[in-house]
Amino acid sequence: MNELANNLKLLREDRKYTKKEIAELIGTTWHSYKNWENGRYIPTLQSLINLCKVYNVSLDELVGLKKIKESNLINKDVFVENTENEETK
Repeated sequence: MNELANNLKLLREDRKYTKKEIAELIGTTWHSYKNWENGRYIPTLQSLINLCKVYNVSLDELVGLKKIKESNLINKDVFVENTENEETK
């Protein structure tokens, strides 16, 4: 899975949203969002901007150019689990 897909899942789980809820918040379908999170497709620029607004992160953080700041996460345990998973790859 690519960095964008990993970050989409990390942020969604951190905020305890379902895929359907996020899709509705940013104005897309559940099916499209699922494909982004699975790394099959890449969101449009407008969708990326909307995701950044919902998750309160920068575009660089969302796409993996910069690490997501722990302070941008609500559930710090999700951050720790994700960091540990990255180290074992």
